[in-house]
Amino acid sequence: MGAVIEAPSGRPSSGNKSLQFEIGMPVKFDIVGGNSFGRYKKISSEETYNMIVSDGALVNFPGYSLVKKLFGNNGREIYTSTRYNKMIAVVSDNVFSISTDLSFTLVGSLNTFSGDVYISENLGSQIAICDGFTIYIFNYQNNTFVQVKVDFLPGYITFQDTYFIATDKRTNRWRLSANNDGTLWPSDGGHIGELQTKSTNAVAAVVLARQLFVFGQTFAEPWYDIGYTLFPYQRTNYYTIDYGTISPSTIDVGFGLMVWLGSNEKTGISIMASTGGIPEKISNDGLDFVFSNLKSPQDSYGFLFREAGHVFYVLTFTKDNLTYVYDFNTKMFFTLTDKSMNHHPARRITFFNGSYYFVSFNDGNIYKISSTIYTSGDHETPRFRILKPFRLPLGDRFVINNINITMEQGILENENKSSLSLLPIRRPRIDIAASRDGGESYKYVASKKMNPLGKRENICNFWNLGSYVDCTLKFAFWGEQRFCITGAEGNIYQ
Repeated sequence: MGAVIEAPSGRPSSGNKSLQFEIGMPVKFDIVGGNSFGRYKKISSEETYNMIVSDGALVNFPGYSLVKKLFGNNGREIYTSTRYNKMIAVVSDNVFSISTDLSFTLVGSLNTFSGDVYISENLGSQIAICDGFTIYIFNYQNNTFVQVKVDFLPGYITFQDTYFIATDKRTNRWRLSANNDGTLWPSDGGHIGELQTKSTNAVAAVVLARQLFVFGQTFAEPWYDIGYTLFPYQRTNYYTIDYGTISPSTIDVGFGLMVWLGSNEKTGISIMASTGGIPEKISNDGLDFVFSNLKSPQDSYGFLFREAGHVFYVLTFTKDNLTYVYDFNTKMFFTLTDKSMNHHPARRITFFNGSYYFVSFNDGNIYKISSTIYTSGDHETPRFRILKPFRLPLGDRFVINNINITMEQGILENENKSSLSLLPIRRPRIDIAASRDGGESYKYVASKKMNPLGKRENICNFWNLGSYVDCTLKFAFWGEQRFCITGAEGNIYQ
């Protein structure tokens, strides 16, 4: 429960109070870390905003920049076709094809302007797009875009072994298209599967490690394509997954992982991850408590991506205005925001032509995200690190004499800024605020500008930070360049 240290030996008697202030105690402050906040702030408010841990240092989370403006005001989905060698982006009701030079062409229109969209492709030059009501097929070979007539309400759509596979949102069924033809969805028994373990509706079908995982709202079943003539898939009887999902848009597969916001009929929601077998719950106590108090957890989106060797899962709750990211390398959670401290703008992400791009909740534009970009669009990114609460074992008062932060300084400022940017060039700065009430409120206590270009001394020293009984420190890192913080030490006295 917070960070405590051993009381010094040989503590002076209370009869000579002046001697009590001559005992210095070296302290390591946990400035490098992730989200380990507890159920209540008094337990811990530890949280990190828009930064991650890499090689034992606190560094920037990948930033993003605008690369292309499209028509529409609501980014809904983005997808890369490796066979077509283009991106497909759905913005409002518009469907765009985007080339490697980021030029774009309008290829079709949907009947809806908002809501979830899912995209997949087969081996017959067809890209299937489903908006939760209708399946559309874009054939890039003959440049046609058609609306497909089906006898079910389609939801999540994927592809495996020549079949498009779509769930029927009104029933426990999932459907197979004809072989490599998404314009035909036969209604015979050879093309209809059913969830069998529990009574629930089918919400998603996802492919991982040669298995087809069919999700209901409260569980998931693994199926295999064994090539039967009557119906090609057979359910495995070795196990089922006791977590379905209330939000199929949080399911993503990549890097040998399947990750989703899990739910069942007996417990609240948690983040689950599987490598093809029984899943593991990766969310911690503090996050699960946050999840249990969300107003609209079903309005959520998740995606996987890998940047600079780290595999991330980003989960956003739009109506509850929260974004968390899990780093599978360090097994830590962090908090993400936009420039205004609202949830992160990325809705869906794709890898194309050597870079990651995403569509935004906020507009119809395409953004590039990279660890070499240090801003949020053309704005400064707010970066914070809230430490564990610091207390002495007996609840004694103490004074923080100084804190030394070991970090990179004197690097090239604004090295990724556009030459057209009107933002002023400013030296990066660190602010420190402190809470005496367990992280409920903070008061500014110190600020310091970083060294200018070329002055690379790696120590940043703050003095006379105040007297406390219970102290939670909050660091703010302001600037439009990278930060690299490796540690913090200091001294306290009584």
